[in-house]
Amino acid sequence: MDLPTKRFYIFPDGPVFKVGLRPALVAHSIDYKVKAVCSNLYQEKKVEVIVNGTDENIHAFWTAVKQGELELPPEVRGYKTSGLEPYEEGDIDWTYHTGALTMEQISTGTKYLKSIDEKMTGIDEKIDHLPERIAKAIKEIK
Repeated sequence: MDLPTKRFYIFPDGPVFKVGLRPALVAHSIDYKVKAVCSNLYQEKKVEVIVNGTDENIHAFWTAVKQGELELPPEVRGYKTSGLEPYEEGDIDWTYHTGALTMEQISTGTKYLKSIDEKMTGIDEKIDHLPERIAKAIKEIK
């Protein structure tokens, strides 16, 4: 049984790129029993969301996104959504998209961890100038 695939767009009022919107949408799609692929369309300043599932589940997911009912990253303050439209551009390799998004997020996380590690360089000398109780607590965390 082939399930329908539909598409809609998210138009930002503020930041939606590089703030975790796409992974959040994909994660929420599980709750609605749909598959989702999200792509940043930088030139057009919008996010494309392609969804596959039953018509009822797709509509429920789209409605939740449209009405702001999903817990999204705090940087995502405002946006508008387009209507649902049929997606007829061929089969989607869902496994590829899931793996690619996962690797992209791991790569992003690795950059943040590296920056934290760099900021920790020389921290011992700075900690030693703090009151003993605070210095001890920071060293235990480190």
